[in-house]
Amino acid sequence: TTVLGEVERPLTRDGARAGDVAALAGPVGLANAGFLLLERAVDVVQPDALEAFRRPRARIPEGLKAAERAHAAIDVSDGLALDAYRMATASGIGVVIDESALFAHVGPSLSEAARALGEDPLDLALEGGEDYALLIACRADELPDGFTIVGSFIEERGLFVRDRNGKLRERKVEGYDHFGRGT
Repeated sequence: TTVLGEVERPLTRDGARAGDVAALAGPVGLANAGFLLLERAVDVVQPDALEAFRRPRARIPEGLKAAERAHAAIDVSDGLALDAYRMATASGIGVVIDESALFAHVGPSLSEAARALGEDPLDLALEGGEDYALLIACRADELPDGFTIVGSFIEERGLFVRDRNGKLRERKVEGYDHFGRGT
């Protein structure tokens, strides 16, 4: 699909600033879990995951709200890790994803689907694609309705995950690369 148009202030992926929060609208990992459940013919009903895969939802209302306050944005269709890294790299900074905040955002459905699949829910959340969630960078005090803080942007370049114990570790950047040439 190609869309042409004009905007007064385009929201691009290269405006994130160190100190901005990383905030999500929409679930991540569920669409990939739904796909895997169908592909593997897993005999466990996971309606949220199947719905996320079969009927992705465009986050247009959330995007319009974000356009007023966000410094940068990207649609999360290739995996949160890869798309967050793309935004951070385009902005010349790094990003930290907070595991606890991420799981609070996605809720128990992803963990249940991961258990049925024998997969790590964090891997599904970070590397699964086709979610069409929105990731934005903005000031914490300007968080638009419909978004949840799941991390932050930092000076040090790279992709990092803060685990549930508060330990920060660098993470390999993985996700779907359309052209297979890296990030």
